[in-house]
Amino acid sequence: KENSTRIEIRSPDSACNPYLSFAVMLAAGLKGIEEKYPLEPSNDKQLLPSNLNEAIAVMEKSQLVRETLGEHVFEYVLRNKRAEWQDYRRQVSAYELDRYLPVL
Repeated sequence: KENSTRIEIRSPDSACNPYLSFAVMLAAGLKGIEEKYPLEPSNDKQLLPSNLNEAIAVMEKSQLVRETLGEHVFEYVLRNKRAEWQDYRRQVSAYELDRYLPVL
């Protein structure tokens, strides 16, 4: 029913840059309208990235994000997120300390 059309938006994490995230969401919505993407129910159980590294890999492949943010901002965000992932990977978790420290 045309009069009861709705849009769904899932708010991004509060730690993100709202200007960049909403710019990409608006661009994605407009592209869907311009290219008349069909709105069909999805049975696809495709999961979202489970960690930052997987999310970086998905973003790197996105032409929409690249065009929306511009080459300079796109590369800057990727560079910062890669550095953030490397910092995260270097941390020793509480689980690792509890599990492996007593063995030593």
